[in-house]
Amino acid sequence: MSDRFTSEEMHLLKQLQNGPQRDRDRIPERVLVNSGMARRADSGMIEITNAGRAWMDLPDVGEELGRARASIHSFDRFKAGDPARSIFRKMGLLEYLDAAQSWGQLRALIVRFNDPDKGHFVKRAKQCDGVCSSGERVLLHAILYVTDFAWLADKLGGKEVWQNMNRAGGEHRAAVAACIGAEVY
Repeated sequence: MSDRFTSEEMHLLKQLQNGPQRDRDRIPERVLVNSGMARRADSGMIEITNAGRAWMDLPDVGEELGRARASIHSFDRFKAGDPARSIFRKMGLLEYLDAAQSWGQLRALIVRFNDPDKGHFVKRAKQCDGVCSSGERVLLHAILYVTDFAWLADKLGGKEVWQNMNRAGGEHRAAVAACIGAEVY
């Protein structure tokens, strides 16, 4: 994780775990806000986001970098694409997508957000499933697959969930393919 941020940015992120800090509007503050790890609070303060807090708790994946490099490009394209951003925005989880740097981190952040006793992600995915277009619905099910909720995709889509993949076209199809082809470490 430390190779993503400078030592100064990591230091500020660690300070933010202990509580809000004064926003000096310097590069470290801007980087953390733009990456979704922190947000500007009232009266000139900056605070860590839930995604930032969860990201700080993730293990360092530097050892697995060699294996993950092949997957990074597809994840970056997925993460930057309008279809994925739209689905995560509909579920109110865009900050988690923004905070993740790999498929494995996305999965870990979403699993942690879900909280098995409360099912936060499951509830939001079910709500989103009811209002999505057909292409978005296929992508939502692929996102459920890559974030370790394939059982929910099966439940929501029934027997046809994986046969309906051809209903996604264009950018949605590319995002679905990225999820299905993802190697999650």
